[in-house]
Order: sequence, then C-alpha cells, then structure tokens
Amino acid sequence: MKKVVINSNAKVNIGLRVLKKKDNGYHDIITIFQEIDFFDIITLSKNPYGCNFNSNVDWLKNDEDNLCILAYNLMEKNYGIGGVNIHLNKKIPAGSGLGGGSSNAASIMKGVCDLYNLSVSQNELEHLAVDIGADVPFFINGSIQLGEGIGEKLTPLKQKVSGKYLIIIPEIV
Repeated sequence: MKKVVINSNAKVNIGLRVLKKKDNGYHDIITIFQEIDFFDIITLSKNPYGCNFNSNVDWLKNDEDNLCILAYNLMEKNYGIGGVNIHLNKKIPAGSGLGGGSSNAASIMKGVCDLYNLSVSQNELEHLAVDIGADVPFFINGSIQLGEGIGEKLTPLKQKVSGKYLIIIPEIV
C-alpha cells in the first residue's frame, strides 16, 4: 500500500505589523513568513472511505475542529477522492505561533494530491487553503514569502533570512 510521509514545517514571522481588525475577526497584517527546520511528521495512506486520524498527542481529536480533517474534507469535497488514514507525530506545540496546525493542514492537502495522483496547481491549493485558515496558504509553497491581507496575499522572496533562531517553549500550566 502506498504511503506518503511529509515533514510539516513550522514558520516564524520575521517582523509583523498588525493593521486594522476585520469584521470576521481576522486582522490585516504585513509580515515575512519563513519556514524553519522544525516539523511534525505526517504519514498518509489510502482507505476505502472517510478520514481516520490518530496522533501521538491526546488533545487532537478525530473531529471537525481538527485542521487535518478539515483539509481532508476540503480535498474530498473538491476532488472526490477516497478515504485517507492520517497519522500525525506532533512536535510543534499548540498555540506557539509557529503555525503547526496550519502547516499540518497544508501538508495534508499536498499529501492527498500525491497519494491520489491529483494534478492540482499550487495556486489552486493556495486559494482553497484560505478556507481553512489565514496561515495555511503560506505553507503550500513555504520557504520565505511576504504576507499581506490576513496572510493570504503572498509574494515569494528570493533569499531566506540567514541566522539561527532560539525558540523557547516554556511549560506553562
């Protein structure tokens, strides 16, 4: 059985300017998104119907609030694919601002294309991805991009910002 294994990278915002709040709760922003070498690992395989999700963390459920399942549902609705088994090895902490959930959703979309041999352009995936969340379109192409609007207006940049990042994730109870 074919499996697709994906590194679902985190991102940092290099500079972030928050502009006006929109009626939908999002804010207009200007930022530079850059992928970093810190990632969750997603394994996908086919099943006859629906989405079967499991993870190494107990706070992610197999329900409609899960961005991985939202991404699968979006792909199923738009491309009529069969089912998918998703295993997520979660390393990016929730709520850290590193885009873990958004990256996971984009990775599911790209992985489903690979698993089902779909010929879907990156541009089409970006347009669909915004329905899941503001950061999701960035992760379709990743690398380094200027983000505007709510983050969905993306302009690829030529060179990543070099250097090291110190990411501290305190255990706050």
